[in-house]
Amino acid sequence: MKMRNEQTVGGIVVKTWLRRAGEMTGNDGKPIKWGDDYQVLIVPFEESIIQKYVIDPDCVHSVLSVLDDVHWGALVSLTLRGKKVIDVQVETDALADFYEANS
Repeated sequence: MKMRNEQTVGGIVVKTWLRRAGEMTGNDGKPIKWGDDYQVLIVPFEESIIQKYVIDPDCVHSVLSVLDDVHWGALVSLTLRGKKVIDVQVETDALADFYEANS
């Protein structure tokens, strides 16, 4: 039987972006290379350090279509398979409510 390794991480959206391919030298002197990846940056609930999560290439369109409509600081839940985001749920978007009330 195949098991699905999925978990959910909640937090405050900081931004989404396309990280371009690049390379660098690690602290151990070994080269590190990476390809283009879409990422979502959040501050997980009850933490203070921004975490970067790579969006699964097969899910980029669906995840970004949800995140394109939220404001900075929206509370979201990310569904991860392994270490990659496969889905996102907007829990609340307080700034959308604020702007709507003040327009």
